[in-house]
Order: sequence, then C-alpha cells, then structure tokens
Amino acid sequence: MPTKTSQLHVALSYLTPWSGGPSLVRVGGESDGGYLVPDDFSGVGTLLSPGVAATWEFERALGDRFGIRSEMIDGSVDAPQDLTDLQHFQRKWLDTKNGPDRLTLDAWVRQSKQEQTSDLALQMDIEGAEFAILRSCSIETLRHFRWAVVEFHGLDRMASSLTLRTSILPALRRMDQVFHPVHIHPNNCCGVVNIRGVIIPKVLEVTYLRRDRFVAGAPVGALPHPLDRSCVAGEPPIELPRGWPLT
Repeated sequence: MPTKTSQLHVALSYLTPWSGGPSLVRVGGESDGGYLVPDDFSGVGTLLSPGVAATWEFERALGDRFGIRSEMIDGSVDAPQDLTDLQHFQRKWLDTKNGPDRLTLDAWVRQSKQEQTSDLALQMDIEGAEFAILRSCSIETLRHFRWAVVEFHGLDRMASSLTLRTSILPALRRMDQVFHPVHIHPNNCCGVVNIRGVIIPKVLEVTYLRRDRFVAGAPVGALPHPLDRSCVAGEPPIELPRGWPLT
C-alpha cells in the first residue's frame, strides 16, 4: 500500500498547474465570484453552475461578454434576483442520486446536451460535496466540459490517510483523466494547514482545461497570476511559494 506521504504527493501532483493552453482571462467580480479561466469561449454554449448562494457575477459576465447561457442550481437559496434570459435557476441540490429536489451531474449534462450540442463549461462551488460528485460521475460526462473551475474545500483533511485515499484522491484522479489544471488560486477565507512540510490552503480554486485543448507545456512557475484577487477583502492573501506544491 502506498505510504501516506506518497499518497499526499500524488494528490498534490494532480493540483499542479500547467501552462500550455490559451491565456487566462478574469471573468466575474474583483473578489469572490470572479475566476481565471482559459480564453477559449467560442463553441461553449452553456455553463453548469452548482452552488450559487448570493453571488452570480461570474454567470452574469459570461452572458454579457460571451453570450454563454448559465444553468444554475442550489438547494439552499431562492432564485437570485435580476436574472436575464441567459440564466436559468433551479432550487435543487447537486447529488450522487437523482430525486425530486436533487440531480446528479450525469443527469444534468444529459438534459443540457438535449438542448444543444455545443461544449459545456463547469463552475462548481458546493462546500465540500465536490469530492463525492466527481467520484460518482462518469468520465463521459466530464468530457462534455471544455473547461471547469472547481473550488475544493476541506483540503486540510488530506492529513487523514483514510480520507485522502478514499475521498480526495479518487476525485482528483478522475479529473486528471480528462483535464489538465491550468491555474490554482487559494481562497483566503479559511487559512492554510501544514501537512508533512507542505503548506496547503484549506480551500483551493482550480481551473481545468480539457486535455484535447491543451498544448504541451510545463508546470507554472510563478504564482499568483497578475489577474488574481483575494476572495475575502480585509483578510491577508495566501501566497504560495514558487514551484508549489512539490518544492
């Protein structure tokens, strides 16, 4: 069985950002609700956006700037105000099983692909449920997304070898089969943890690009990106060292 240290290094390798795709652009607000994504929008028809809460600047900007529709679900809030014809909201949970108030990612993608054949994009911020969702969805479902932004929560749980092996690693490995990470940004909401000498943000935003859109590159050497902004104003930014995570 792999050691805890080797499992941690494998997980971190799946979070290592690579250059080699389109340049990154910032879409959305100047704090929480804004993300860096590949400048690869032509042919992307719909964003699937689970986890809305009160912030939907990203979805608004995708519609205003690129004409991309957004399908938004969140079981914890009512529909945001002032949605346009390019945003559609359902009060449902993204889950590993379908039900009256819940939807799997596989089923959601099938519904979306019935309406149009263009590529999808994904922006997922579901407060820790992302690991179960990504473990349970099919590879074919993930291949429908040209690019994705996933906010990973609770990465301090990597300190548990059981959680790392059974929850976090399988989800990261599933994403690695389809995508390359092209950008990472620590959310300064929740601090960091030191696990076996590696400083790890507890919450990390990861931007992915599907492998067929990627040109061979190298690990990103300089962080943060010039377009990065702190998610929480008034809190100190989290600065990762050059070459993170495997320095």
